[in-house]
Amino acid sequence: MLGFAGSLACAGDGGGGRSWRRGRGLADSFEQALKLAEHAGLGYSYQLTPDTWRFHNKSGETASVRPSGPLRVNNGEAMLPTLIAGLGIGVLPQFIVQDALARKTLEIVLPDWSLPPSAVYWLTPPGGHRPKRVEALADFFATRLARKPGSRA
Repeated sequence: MLGFAGSLACAGDGGGGRSWRRGRGLADSFEQALKLAEHAGLGYSYQLTPDTWRFHNKSGETASVRPSGPLRVNNGEAMLPTLIAGLGIGVLPQFIVQDALARKTLEIVLPDWSLPPSAVYWLTPPGGHRPKRVEALADFFATRLARKPGSRA
């Protein structure tokens, strides 16, 4: 295992410049976390639990949401344009959504709530010597993923 990748629940406004959360009256409360099931949830097959989003906050509250929506993908990059277009909420690894969050084409739906991090593995053929470039890439990924699980930094 190389490390962990945090996941974020995100949505876009379709380019309208309006906050997705404010447009739907969402706050960071427990009740609002549960209400996510009322919105179109876009599924990502490689989540730890793709059929249930399990949120927790710093107060120790937990909320489980069973998303239902028009799309389920096994490629986060394929889901990204759908999220940006404002067609639903999706949970994707942070490394996939970080650029869209920085550009403000996506926003975190419940910023005070977290999802469990997912483990990231590095697989190489067994036995034999690995080229230095492969070792260097493995070291790079291990360093990048060495952040505290759930960290957004």
